[in-house]
Amino acid sequence: MRTLPPVVLVLLLWFADLGAAAQFSKISILYDTLRAGYGGQGEVALGLVVSIVGLVGLIFGTTAGLLVARIGPRRMIIVALAVGAAMSALQAPLPSYTVMLASRVVEGMSHLAIVVVGPTIIAALAPEAKRALAMTLWSSFFGVTYTVLALIAPVVTPVTLFLSHAVYMTAVAVILAVTVRVNPALVPAPMRDLLAQHAEIYASDRLAAPTIGFCCYMSHPGR
Repeated sequence: MRTLPPVVLVLLLWFADLGAAAQFSKISILYDTLRAGYGGQGEVALGLVVSIVGLVGLIFGTTAGLLVARIGPRRMIIVALAVGAAMSALQAPLPSYTVMLASRVVEGMSHLAIVVVGPTIIAALAPEAKRALAMTLWSSFFGVTYTVLALIAPVVTPVTLFLSHAVYMTAVAVILAVTVRVNPALVPAPMRDLLAQHAEIYASDRLAAPTIGFCCYMSHPGR
């Protein structure tokens, strides 16, 4: 999946994951603003605007991994970035609650695709001696994004923040589309029945264990 030096592509994928983290943090940081606009819906409904992105990941995480193998990581991450950009642009004027929530569901799918592709390809591209460093860099994407947006949010309007995120996601998608080519080692896998693949995964304790562990993590009250 590369025509660029591995270090450059690793950074580009990290930038893509920064955009994915912003899909969470832009809402969290603007929570008081959202309360002013959507507070009449109730606190649970308001919290759902934040958490629905993660819920999409819980439900469709395995499906996303299988689709990446079919569609190919390059195409998947570029489409996901473009969809994320479109959703941010749609959210900029703070539309009705129904539209906002629907856009967050779509954004959850975009987020899921990016965070599935990003670390997988980073781990594949990084030389063995540098792999731990590359994955440490990747693991910082949530913390870095929340820090940056916490500094920016007080001095920009919500519209500016959402539109800036849309522009950022578009820019990263275009850069990846122009510079990245498919590595023969990462060509899409043959098409197989999705339901059969799900059954195969969840019938195996070894294959299902990571998913079960992640569900426990996401549902933990202290998270």
